[in-house]
This record gives sequence, structure tokens and C-alpha cells, in this order.
Amino acid sequence: FYFVSPARASGTKANNGPLPFVVTEEAARSEPVCVSFAVAAVRLVVVCNDGLKLHAWNFSPAKPSNRWAILVHGYGRDGTFAFDYAEEYLKRGWNVVVPDLRAAGQSEGEF
Repeated sequence: FYFVSPARASGTKANNGPLPFVVTEEAARSEPVCVSFAVAAVRLVVVCNDGLKLHAWNFSPAKPSNRWAILVHGYGRDGTFAFDYAEEYLKRGWNVVVPDLRAAGQSEGEF
């Protein structure tokens, strides 16, 4: 699961071809959700080339920022296990994306 591919940087040979995911209309209509530390998050949904829907949370700090952190959970867990870390990044003014990897949390797929 990934939102950004480093190989897609401008000027690289890998910059050709379709993106590995499509952001769905469902994601565009996402309602903010609240998590344990009372910060609003927008639920993201992407559809991969293989048709699976993958879910994530996007947290934004109080002041707009261009700094981003992607926090990934471990095996057998889901994105909610990264929320404590997300809170710390938000306190420091970072935007945070917390995905549910394939077959974890609300994301589809199998191990």
C-alpha cells in the first residue's frame, strides 16, 4: 500500500504510466471522523489497480503545514495503533497519514 511512489519523481523513467491507485468519489465525500485524542481526521479510500479498496486517515494540524508523516502499523495490527504517534506529530505541526495496510483494519485483501 502506498500513496506516493518515490520512483515517480519528475524526470525519471518510472514517471510514465498510470498511478498505482485511484482516489474514489467515496473518499472525496468522506466525513471527518474523530479519534481517541479528539482531533478530526478525514477518511481516505483508494482503489488499487487490482481493484482492492484501501483505507487511511488523514490528520491535519491546527496551522497549515507542508510537512508530512506517513505512519505505518505493524503485522497483525491496524492504523489505530499509530494514533498515539500521530498525536505527537500533530502537536509539532505535521500533517499525518495513517493507512490500514492490505487485509488490516478496514482495508480489503488477504495475507
